[in-house]
This record gives sequence, structure tokens and C-alpha cells, in this order.
Amino acid sequence: YTPHPSVPEGQVIRTDPGANKRVIAGSNVRLRVSTGTGDELQPSEEIPAVEFIGNLSGNGILDIANEFGLIQRIGNDDTFNNGVLTHEEVYNAWTHNLTQFQTDMGPTLSAVLPGLIPGLLEIFLAYLTLGDGDYTIYSQPTPNQFEGYMNGGVINPPTPSTAKGFVKMTQTLDEGKTNITGITFNMDITNIEGITSITAVNVSTSETWWSIDFGKTNLSIEYTVTPEQLAMIDTTKIFPNDAYWNNFYIIVKTIAYPNGEIAVRLGDLEPRSILAEGEGSFGIIAGLIALLDEQLRKATREQFGTEMGFDNPYLKKENYVGLNDLLPDADADGDGASNRCEYEWFDKEYCRELIAKCAGSNVITKDGVDTGSNSTKKGSFVFRLWNDPEAEEFYLDVEITPGVTLSKITQIGIFDGMNNEAPLIYNFPGPFTSSPYKYRITQAELESMPESTNPHLIICTSNQPGITDRGEIGADLVQYCPELFSNPGKKWKQEKAEIIRYTEAALNPNLRPDYCTMMSGCHINLQNNRVVPPVPPISSGTVYVDTILYLDTQNISYKITVEHTVANPISAGLYAGGVGENGELVLDLGSAVSPIERVLTPEEAQLISGKELYVLITSSDYPDGELRAQLDCTAQVRFVNASFDSQSLDVCMNGLPIFVLAQYPSASEYRQVLSNEYNLRILPGTGDYDTCSNTPVISTALDVFGDSSVTLVATGWVDSLELFTLEDDNRAPAEGLANIRFVNAVKNGYSVDFSFSGWPPELTPLFSNISALSSTSYYGISAPDTLDIVISKAGLPEEIIVTQEGVQFLPGGVYTIFLVGPVPLKNGYQLLITEDRPGELPPEGTPEGVIEGEGTPEGIPEGVIEGEGTPEGIPEGV
Repeated sequence: YTPHPSVPEGQVIRTDPGANKRVIAGSNVRLRVSTGTGDELQPSEEIPAVEFIGNLSGNGILDIANEFGLIQRIGNDDTFNNGVLTHEEVYNAWTHNLTQFQTDMGPTLSAVLPGLIPGLLEIFLAYLTLGDGDYTIYSQPTPNQFEGYMNGGVINPPTPSTAKGFVKMTQTLDEGKTNITGITFNMDITNIEGITSITAVNVSTSETWWSIDFGKTNLSIEYTVTPEQLAMIDTTKIFPNDAYWNNFYIIVKTIAYPNGEIAVRLGDLEPRSILAEGEGSFGIIAGLIALLDEQLRKATREQFGTEMGFDNPYLKKENYVGLNDLLPDADADGDGASNRCEYEWFDKEYCRELIAKCAGSNVITKDGVDTGSNSTKKGSFVFRLWNDPEAEEFYLDVEITPGVTLSKITQIGIFDGMNNEAPLIYNFPGPFTSSPYKYRITQAELESMPESTNPHLIICTSNQPGITDRGEIGADLVQYCPELFSNPGKKWKQEKAEIIRYTEAALNPNLRPDYCTMMSGCHINLQNNRVVPPVPPISSGTVYVDTILYLDTQNISYKITVEHTVANPISAGLYAGGVGENGELVLDLGSAVSPIERVLTPEEAQLISGKELYVLITSSDYPDGELRAQLDCTAQVRFVNASFDSQSLDVCMNGLPIFVLAQYPSASEYRQVLSNEYNLRILPGTGDYDTCSNTPVISTALDVFGDSSVTLVATGWVDSLELFTLEDDNRAPAEGLANIRFVNAVKNGYSVDFSFSGWPPELTPLFSNISALSSTSYYGISAPDTLDIVISKAGLPEEIIVTQEGVQFLPGGVYTIFLVGPVPLKNGYQLLITEDRPGELPPEGTPEGVIEGEGTPEGIPEGVIEGEGTPEGIPEGV
């Protein structure tokens, strides 16, 4: 939970780019818009809020000024006609969509929305008018219907039952919606024996509300509360009303647990979760409207006493006119370059651009002055350097929270030293009557600032004459704001070059890029341990490879971009050679200082075509190579089904089935895919050609790097499935060795120890305290060898969970040993062992062991722990 600044009415903010507050494209996010009240560290569930849980990804055009800028430019020019689009065409589409959108909103909402949120109507219209994509709703709430799950943890004391129950409650209301007139329960209970009754109780009065006697093993039943039973409750407490309904429980009693085996608290029932997916400009807005209509009705009902929502919250694409020529992959001026290509080539259109930001919280202290101040006060600051393209100027917005008594402040300034007798760089004008103090420094003032070597922000006061009037507290701006003050002259003085904006170039056929990107997405990790011989893990980097097309000649080539953290780079180049091999330089990439960008000529592209190459960065510390990666835009991906009750699973990437009918417990073979970012879906297994269109159990983004191998592991109960990924290292082990690693793939499972039976005490356990959903590093063992594996609870060698005898490891092989099973059923644990790289048996040897198989069950069932666990340790993964 990361709180963002409060948004004043009528203003717009963008996501704080700080490291902990970035919204990464493709990540699962929870967007929450609230009143702004409540704890700043934890979200309050009590305050009114609108929420959207989903997956965000972009189309490569990074802001609305460019996304909608083409519509604006054509719409504001009555004479526009570039041979592809005309003003009349764009204007007619806009007015048609406005009329249709007002019809879908209905007269009430269309009349009040522009006043409630100025500008929102136009932004919705712009998305709908661009018109690409569509949306799908997989599930949505039903009015007055609430759902939840039964488990043993609700019973007091909790039971270790593995039974599962699903409850759906439907209430009916009178015309005035002030009283409950009926309640029906639908219940499905599985994996349970000896049921004697299902009972609803009110714990506040110790009364039985209703009860059903049964003797079946599995139940699927509907029960309607009778009029007499309805009279036993306060029918004005319309659900949801946690304060009232938290007193009511539905309890399943069995022979084994006569006081209750599993239960659910009615206050925990919730509306059916919303699951929808939208893509493209039309799809994302239409999908959001469908998702948030009920929230809008609830919010307006609570705030205004009148419910307002869309007359038709499910927009139909065929009712709207889309301008396909303005989409990123279209060509709005017919010059052969796509709109996205021109966006990447020419200058961006911005309302204003944040060039740099730095801040320090409670860093303005007595340590920042040399006046002898003994002040305990602490102040904070935020500096933001903006570029305003329309005004063609830069300016610095300053916010200072002094931390001292405002009436005592005599001066706030930036000085080239630690007191106000040092050379003055900038003097902030008073009065200092409010906190935070805000001021804007203009470009002219920035450019006239003298250069400095020791800039300090100093606050002077009248608290201690002769001391604090020279500086009570201060902050070293080089330390806390190096991007702005380590060399201020470099930042402040910007040249006003002649620029061509994207919104002009994309509509003018006479403005065209030299080349366009045909294919992008390939990215490869540079690693120290890939150098031959390996070097310590001291730096990192990424290689990006784009396939480009020269527009004039129609020749295909490549653009190679390298970003790295090498401290003292000497050279960067492409070399001939495979994994583990060193070779000759094929192509110099130029300056080795990051970032490196090299656009290859068609002749250079031909030179490297078909060759096995690697990228190598050398440094003064490692002249033979510090970072390396094979120039390989493919990756190997496999899937492990470790979900105990999943039956089988299908896996789709970008809408195509990659793995189908994966049974538990099993691991697929590796599949080769291109390096890219994928939409990953895990679905109940059908194996059908259209399986990817079914409702997913998990939908997320998967970033696949080139020159890599990745294992996807699905674990947990199928109705709370969790996915984690492992980065595999399937390079050949040292001679005479086999490499092994252990993965605890049991969601919410025990932390465990891994041992080989009979190994010396100093290697027992070999891997210690491996927590749920984590992996060990690789470990080399002498091979060939046939060994017995023992898995026990961490620190408790006598409490063995599972064993497996006679596992053979061959020299040159790479093996992963997965612990799978439900939790904490000791008789359900198994080991799944995969041979990730085949080993070779010496000619005189014969295999005696097995690679895959089930573990040896031990122990007695102890029950199921339901809920989300907190993974510990450091999993290897991407």
C-alpha cells in the first residue's frame, strides 16, 4: 500500500516516480480512490472508496498529450486534409460518439458528470473515438447476492479439516429497499464425511437461527429461510451490515467434529468478484465503465442520497465510430511510417515534463550548518525541475517544510557553504507564514545562479542571536539532491533547439523517420557469471535488440541498445562464440559508456547474420570481460503443476496455448519462445483450441529475457492459485559433477531441510530452512551417484515429511527437486524431480535409480491451513 499525494479538486497528478511508487506496466495493481482520510501507512477498509484490481499495460505512447494530440490537432483545424484524414471526418466521429455516449449515460448522469469531474467526459470520448480493442466480462456482482467460503479456521478452536464449503446468500428487499423480505442460501460442501447437520447460529444471543439435518457425504443444497425464521432477525439490517451480520455463523457439524468442522461468518460474505479484461482505447474505457458502474451508484447514493449510474453500462463497440488511422500501428499521413514509429523518432508533446526531482525528509538539521546551533528541529524539502514546451521555458518548483517556528524565521536561502556568510546562491523571498513554503524559481533566475561547490539549503532564525541567525538548520544539497546541485550549470542552462513535435510529424507526409522498428521486445540480461572465466557479481546490464526497416531502401537491420552499471568500462562489442567459448571481435559497438546505442547499417546486419555471437563489456578492472550475454532473442520456458487439487491446467501466452492438460504433479518439457513481455493465463485444463478464451484462474504479465530458461510453478488450492517463477541455469556443470537445486513449491507450507541420507554431518542438512515458494542455489555433487533424499521440518530432523530412495544423478546433468503437496498433510507430500540438462552415464555404468516419482508418505493428516502465507527467503526468479 503506497499512499500518493492528495489530489486537489480539478487537478491531475501523475504517479510518483519514486522507486517504491512506480506502477510497472504489466503488473497486478490495486487502484484505490478514497476520501484521502485514514492511516497513511495502511489502507482503511471503512472509508468510501472506488477500487479496480487488474493488469495495466501500455501501447508504447506514454501520455495523453500524444495519444489524443492527433484528434485535437485535426479537430482544431477546420481546413485539415492530409489525404488520409479530414477535419470533417474527425468532427463527425466525435459528435456521433458524444451523442451515443450521452445516450448510454442517460439524461441524469450526462447532465451532472461534466460538473462533477470537469474534463472526464472528453477524455472518455477520446478513448472511445480512437476505438481500438474491446472488452470481456468474465464475472460480475449480482445485486443482493453475496458469496464466501467455509473452512476449519473459523471454528473456535480451529479444526485441521481439509473440507471445503462454498456459500451464496441472496436477499430480497421490499420496494423501498428498507427491509429484507427473504433470504436464500446455496451451499456446496466437498471432501467431508459424516455430516450430521448444517446450523445457522446467532452467537450474540446463543440462539439457533435455522438448522438442517443431513447424512450425506457431499452436499449441494438450497435453503430458503422461513417467515418464522425471518422474524427472528432484524430485517432492517440490510446486507452488507458487518456490525450486525458478524454475529451470525453457518456451521457444518460432523460425527468427527460434533461442535463444528467447518464454518463461515456471514459478515465475511462479499459480492462476487469482478473479473474483466479490456484492451485498446475502446476496450479499457468500456471495461472500466462496466466494472465501476455499481461503485458509482453506491458512491452517489451515499454522497447525494440519489443513485446515479449509466443507463447502459455495457457499451457496444458497433454503436461508436472509431478512427483507426490514428491508432499507434496505423499511418495517419500515408508516408509509410506508422504513428508509433513517428512518435519514437520525433519530439514528444507534453503539457509539461518533469526533468528531475529530488527530496529530503527530515534532513534539514543542525548537522547542515557550522554555526554551533544545538537545534533539535528537522525540516524537509522537495525540488522539481519542470520543462514547459508550450512556453519554451524551464522552472524549479520548491517546497520547504521548515520544521522551526515560522515567526522566528529570518532567512531561507541556498549558500555555497554551511552558514549565511558564505556566498549567496539564491535567497527565497518571504513572508514565511505557511508550511510548506512554496516558491517557483524561473528559468532566468536559474540561469543567473552562480556556480557552487558546496551548496547548502539553510534556514536562519532569531532563536539564538549570533548563532541561529547565521543558520539554525541546513542540508547539503549535493548529498540529498545530486541530480540538480552536483553541477547546477549543466541542468539549468538548456538550449532551445528547433524541434518537430510528434503530433505535427504524424500528420505531415513530408516529415518521415529514416527507419522504423519492425519488431521489438527482445531484452537479454548481461551477467558477470557468463564471462569466461566468470567474474564476481559486481555489475549488471541489459541488451535490447530491435529489428528495424530503413524506409527509403526497405533494407532490414538492427538497433542494439546496452544499459549497464560497469564502473570503468573500456569497450563494448559483439564477439563470435557460443556459451562458454571465447572468440574474436566481430563488431565494435562504439563508446562503452552506458547507455550504448548502435544502429547497424544493412551491411553490418548482413555481417552478423547467422552467426553465434555474444555481447561483451570490458572494464579497467576486468579487461578480458566484466559482463556477457549470448546475443540470443529466444528463451526456454516450462510449466510445473504443483496445485494439489487442480486436476489439470492449461497455460496460454498472448492468447495462444503453450501447455495443455498439465496434470498434478508434473513438469512439462521446455518450449522455445521469443524474448518479450507476455500476457500469461493459467486456466482449468480443457485442451480445447479455444481454451485461452475461458475464464483464467491467473492472468498476469510475464517478462521473458533472451538467453534464459524459466520455470513457471503454479501451486496452492486451485481456487487460490499462486504463480512463482524460477530462473534456471542449465549450463554444463564442472567435469565429474551434477548440479542440483531444491524448490519448496508448497504454498503456505513448512520451512524444510533437505538432506542426503548417510552424508557427513557437516553436509546434513545440505539445504537448511527452505521456506515456502523459495529455491536454493545450485550445488555441485560428485556424479554418478545414487542417493536417498530426506525432507524434514526445518531444524527438526526427526520429523520427516517425505523420503525418496535410489535417485540417480549423472555427471553433466542438472536437476531440480520440487517438494509438492497440500499443507500440512504429511501423507500428501511428494517429490517431483526433473532432469533439466541430461547427464551421461560412464560407459561401464548402468542407471539404477529413477528421476521422477512419488515420495514415501509418512505421518498422519494434520489439516489444512488456509489463507495467504508470507514467503520467506530469497527465491531465484524473474
